[in-house]
Amino acid sequence: RVRHVKVMPPGLRAQYATRCSELLAELEWAESEGRTVVFLDEINFTKLSLPRREWAARNSNLSVDQREVYQGYRSVIATMTAERGMGLCLIHTKAVAGEDFVAFLQRLRNKLGRRPVALFMDQLRVHKSRDVQPEYARLDITPVYNVGYSPELNPIEAVFSKVKAVFCRGRLNSLVNKTGFNFDRAITAAFRSVTPEHCAACVRKSRHLLERGAQPT
Repeated sequence: RVRHVKVMPPGLRAQYATRCSELLAELEWAESEGRTVVFLDEINFTKLSLPRREWAARNSNLSVDQREVYQGYRSVIATMTAERGMGLCLIHTKAVAGEDFVAFLQRLRNKLGRRPVALFMDQLRVHKSRDVQPEYARLDITPVYNVGYSPELNPIEAVFSKVKAVFCRGRLNSLVNKTGFNFDRAITAAFRSVTPEHCAACVRKSRHLLERGAQPT
């Protein structure tokens, strides 16, 4: 088993432990208030979203049309919860901008009804922009920002690894067998392959890493 250990100077280690403790307190407050903790992040699918190596029959090589390889781009905003697995996922043909994120928050509120929400996400500029900040209060969404440079603490990152693997395998299969490839359908299928049980396991693992990070050394 691979153990995730952050190696850093003592001063930074103390700051990291403090921030982890603060984040744990924020999550515990959200849970005590009955807020649904929703994990959010963005993932990009590009021309490079393709396996670098793959098995082939003996004495044969896989071949693809490079004109089909070097095309396509999608950016996806996605959410998940420990209880229900994958949630709202919206596909964009360009990088996510502030207006896209505001529209996503509105869709998320509509999907969740009146349930109060704590939204766990990284500190990407679009998540903290001047246009976005008022929307959190208006939609009764409490933003919870991850510790900087610590994607392993957001469980949806681990889910994205599985999604990307499923997408890449499917894309290569389509290109090799010339069955036709549709970016949007392939992305949707990759997200649907993720089970609620897998999401819950990722949440437990990230919570364990967070609790370990909060421990003083």
